[in-house]
Amino acid sequence: WRPTNVTRQVYTLKVIGSAIFAGGEGGVLISKDNGRSWAPSVTSLKNPYPVEAFAVKGDRIYLAQQGVYVSIDGGRSWAPINDGLPDLRMVGLVVNDTNIFVRTYHGWLFTRRL
Repeated sequence: WRPTNVTRQVYTLKVIGSAIFAGGEGGVLISKDNGRSWAPSVTSLKNPYPVEAFAVKGDRIYLAQQGVYVSIDGGRSWAPINDGLPDLRMVGLVVNDTNIFVRTYHGWLFTRRL
């Protein structure tokens, strides 16, 4: 074991291709050198809530926060996909072949087609 230089709270980790994504306080950090260094994702996430979960489907990365966001460029930018979703903190996220499912912090479950 060795410590990393991540100094903020991390709530979720996901390996996507050769990159490690750490979601937590302050957004998304990405490491492309096996955790030796971390860089913040250039994001459009403009709220104070932590990133709670990631999911991957094909070349798309989804994240749960105060809503749901998708990246098609390896996590460099994120677009909201919140149409019809209540303005609540999302803490769980899974994707299957046809749908995305999110869970709110108080246990509500929502789905939409991909």
